[in-house]
Amino acid sequence: MSKPTIPLTPGRFYHIYNRGINSCPIFYDDVDHERFLYLYGKYVGQVADTFAWVLMRTHFHLLIRIKEDVVYRYSMEEIRRMEATQRANAGQSCHPASPPHDATGLCPGISAADILAFAKWETVSIKDAGRPDSGTSAGKHEREATSGRLRMGKGKKTPNPSSHLGHLFNAYARYFNLKYHRHGSLFEHQFKRKPVENERYLRNALVYIHKNPEHHGYSDDFRGYPWSSYHSFFEEQGAWIHRDEVLEWFGSAADFMMAHRTHINADALEEWLNEE
Repeated sequence: MSKPTIPLTPGRFYHIYNRGINSCPIFYDDVDHERFLYLYGKYVGQVADTFAWVLMRTHFHLLIRIKEDVVYRYSMEEIRRMEATQRANAGQSCHPASPPHDATGLCPGISAADILAFAKWETVSIKDAGRPDSGTSAGKHEREATSGRLRMGKGKKTPNPSSHLGHLFNAYARYFNLKYHRHGSLFEHQFKRKPVENERYLRNALVYIHKNPEHHGYSDDFRGYPWSSYHSFFEEQGAWIHRDEVLEWFGSAADFMMAHRTHINADALEEWLNEE
């Protein structure tokens, strides 16, 4: 009998990872990485805070915390109304809000259809669920969409984080299969999730994720590997990453860098990840 799937509980940290089926490649070029990041922002960025990530040729790792008290911003009735408006405007965007600033990653040129697609997955905190912004075109559209009703979250649907991750993997697999003329599953059937139970493993998991390209031979120096969140901690606006919170875990930016220079037992961490 298979072991029950670990639920993704709001407020908790998880190390999420997966690989290509039979360890097959899942990224071949920069566009593949960019597409995955774009879809990550669309699906997962709505329900989880991100603290570290790395994408490698055959697998990836994420360190996330599931958001608490969030609901979908729009009902399906509102989505259908926006879709009808988009069609009437002959392709002009009718969605009032821009995509999340971190949602596109390195992927340029968001179309009107892309923006509308984001609306289907966009979440807000429960306290803001029925609060249209005043004095903006976004607020005007939302007030019209809700017909003047201040719902404060009533009737809003709570997202399922596992489903959001599943949609990410399915959407990326469709893109990948079409591009490379393949069919069938791309990822292992069930993505791995490991609850992070204490602060020590939280720090070690983050360092392990950043150093993974070096550990697996994808780079001689993980600091030169382009497809990880390590670089975001040295930028004023690192995509997705909760930079300040992470640096507080280590004490300072200097201590953060020192932790990455210190040897970690990657084999022990992998053994922990693979524990049943």
